[in-house]
Amino acid sequence: LWQRLGDTTNTVKLAKEILSNSTNQAPGLALATHLLWQCGETNSAQDGFRQLRAISSRSSFESSATAS
Repeated sequence: LWQRLGDTTNTVKLAKEILSNSTNQAPGLALATHLLWQCGETNSAQDGFRQLRAISSRSSFESSATAS
């Protein structure tokens, strides 16, 4: 909602809160990363992407291990 209203300050604040509270939760990390990138906070977005990539690779590995 903050992003739609053009309130970058509150969007970034909320996205950073989501990023810090979404450890190992892909949907929250993806949302926060997207919002940060859209607001031009590329360094924070890259941190979020690193976290997301780390848990995604683990999740992919865990899915294949349970499928076998």
